[in-house]
Amino acid sequence: MLNPSMEALISALKEAFGETRVETYGCADDYQDGAHIRVRGVPLNLSAHTSEGSLPFGVYDVQIEPDAELFDGLSSDEAPPYDVYTAMVSLEELMAKLERTSQGVWP
Repeated sequence: MLNPSMEALISALKEAFGETRVETYGCADDYQDGAHIRVRGVPLNLSAHTSEGSLPFGVYDVQIEPDAELFDGLSSDEAPPYDVYTAMVSLEELMAKLERTSQGVWP
């Protein structure tokens, strides 16, 4: 089970993008303080963690990178730059970045 801060993030993602579009992957079942997350239809991979629970509630250390598989066959003009975004952000800041990314604006 994820810690409350991570549960809040997953819940916010499901509310914003739809329950069936949000999936976590690649973490041990007993890891509570972070997750790798995909949102179907949004061309990115998100890793978020709470520094082993030491960050305040609703603050995340995140890494966002483009999902390269989604860009197969796209020209360089169509695909976002392959920049990796890393930062410590609040839930509100992260949700705003993800919303912009879903509209084609890279963080």
